[in-house]
Amino acid sequence: MNRLPLRFKAQIQRLWKDQQGEAAVSFALVLPVLLLLSCGILEFAVAMMDRQQASESLRLFSRAVAISITTDDLSGIDQDGPTSCTYADANVTCSNGTSISNWEKLREGFQRAQEVFPRLEAGNIVLVFEPTDLAPADADLGTMALVTVQFEDLDYEAKVLPLYDEVIETILFPTISNSLVVGG
Repeated sequence: MNRLPLRFKAQIQRLWKDQQGEAAVSFALVLPVLLLLSCGILEFAVAMMDRQQASESLRLFSRAVAISITTDDLSGIDQDGPTSCTYADANVTCSNGTSISNWEKLREGFQRAQEVFPRLEAGNIVLVFEPTDLAPADADLGTMALVTVQFEDLDYEAKVLPLYDEVIETILFPTISNSLVVGG
């Protein structure tokens, strides 16, 4: 009976000192963490590319705003402070009740912006008009205003691993804005 425990003890010591397969076990323990980290880096890169597409669509829409805003449109803005306007299906309505008359070019600009960034919706767009002390060389041309075009509440859904949707559900991009002087 004494020999059995000694033999058992010797087998355990031999098994404990045996290092065959150690690398495979270590790799199996590290692999999930490594894959999760790699997919996270890839997801971040795809999110940054998506943000860049949103910025490019903002540039296109800002150009459409610059082309379509007329001095008649600027005559309705509040001269004491900013006037906030929202873009809806076929027109722009402002907080002070005015609207932009030449919405056809805005709609074309919105469609071009949507081609670049398909998740862009009319409800994501806010235009803020602020009066300036700038005036065109010819005073008969009207007023000039600083227009800030903002894309708000743009979200990003995980594309690389569906697991990330469960973990973080949705990443909300910060507001993207572009300002330009129009009128005159």
